[in-house]
Amino acid sequence: MPGIGRMRFGRRPAVLVAALVLVVTAGGCQHGKSGSDQQGTAAAAHVTLGHPPAGSLGALDWTAPVLQADGSITVFADVDATPKICIIDGLPQLTTAVNETDQAVTVTVWAAPPPPSATPHPRRTGGCPTVGRAPVPISTGPLHQPLGSRSLVDASTGHKHPVLTASTIPTPGFVPAGYGQPVLSWDETSPELVTRSYTGPNGQSLLIEQRPLPDQPLYNERVLAHGTVLGKPARVAQTGNFSDNVCAIWADAHHVWWVCSQGQPAAALSPAVLLQVGNSLH
Repeated sequence: MPGIGRMRFGRRPAVLVAALVLVVTAGGCQHGKSGSDQQGTAAAAHVTLGHPPAGSLGALDWTAPVLQADGSITVFADVDATPKICIIDGLPQLTTAVNETDQAVTVTVWAAPPPPSATPHPRRTGGCPTVGRAPVPISTGPLHQPLGSRSLVDASTGHKHPVLTASTIPTPGFVPAGYGQPVLSWDETSPELVTRSYTGPNGQSLLIEQRPLPDQPLYNERVLAHGTVLGKPARVAQTGNFSDNVCAIWADAHHVWWVCSQGQPAAALSPAVLLQVGNSLH
């Protein structure tokens, strides 16, 4: 299966990050909101580093930072690690704090309680079960200065993170109607594994994944069609009888590429459309 859930904090969630609903405080931006292609990402308000906002539950670890074209940074926060709340009662509200020096950019992700719900949650008994949600993308505003060679540091852990530059990843010139909210994510432990995901109608998803060589068949692969993508031979395949996950697959000199439709089998994108998306990458 495509690898958006392989990264981050050792979990392999089945849902896409883009499908998560996140409510973010919208007050007083220090730099303004991100204008990047992370349309599915929450653009967070900044707060002063080292001074939690009122009612804060604490700082969250984050990983897999992406430097956007407008100079903002998207990080993926581990909402399952939010202290003092049970995630099944609602996702926390997230804000970012950024401190810039000549040597480093330090980012804090603060968590606040979920907003009041108009529909009360059922009364829980027996503690808080583990949900295993995918890490949530959240963006800073544009930095005051380009990141350049400065270190990018998680204030809550002191860890220096490698950074993926969004402009280095091919972008599709075509996506089917009804697909939006693109989220670019990657795996720090396998930097060549990068996924761009789109949310479609009726819970359908489109994933464009850059993977390391060599190309290998899917488990119990069933080939549905053949074609050409960017001058390379391609196949459209699914794993066995799992028709809810259909992928156009090809390889170039550097990577294997998957363009996959996930969701309801009846709403799956056709092989021709998947190949068209692949051929539009630039």
